[in-house]
Amino acid sequence: MSESETDRIKRIRDYINVDSTPTFCLAKWHHVTMYLQSGETHSCYHPAPHKIPLHELKDNPSALHNTWEKKMERKQMLEGEKPSGCQYCWNIEAMGPDYISDRHIRNASIFTEERYEQTARVRGTRISTQSIWKSILVMNVILNAAIAIRNIVRDSTKK
Repeated sequence: MSESETDRIKRIRDYINVDSTPTFCLAKWHHVTMYLQSGETHSCYHPAPHKIPLHELKDNPSALHNTWEKKMERKQMLEGEKPSGCQYCWNIEAMGPDYISDRHIRNASIFTEERYEQTARVRGTRISTQSIWKSILVMNVILNAAIAIRNIVRDSTKK
């Protein structure tokens, strides 16, 4: 009999709670939404986006995803504390162990042993992540391809 998705989520939740902390969330490291038009970012749709500090970008371009605010929230999670921006999930989890929060779903949806090893098991020393650069590279390739196609179409209609 195959494991149900709910059982899988709970199994990964229980594993992370014991092996790391009951407040750990992979999304804080491996998910990002950036609003470049307003210079804001967040790692989940529940916390409000926050400004990407330009002075951080000047010294470290990875600050697009590794802002001081996110790094402090990651540190809190690794120490078993609950970042206030994640209150939505804390409220769901306070209802009891049978309730599955978005944090549990996110952890299960992106969980791999390698990804988990790279984040949770290093206990506070890994509050930055480089995984965003893969996404930015892919977005850049797609954008450049779209611009090239637009230019070809524009040039072909001028003839």
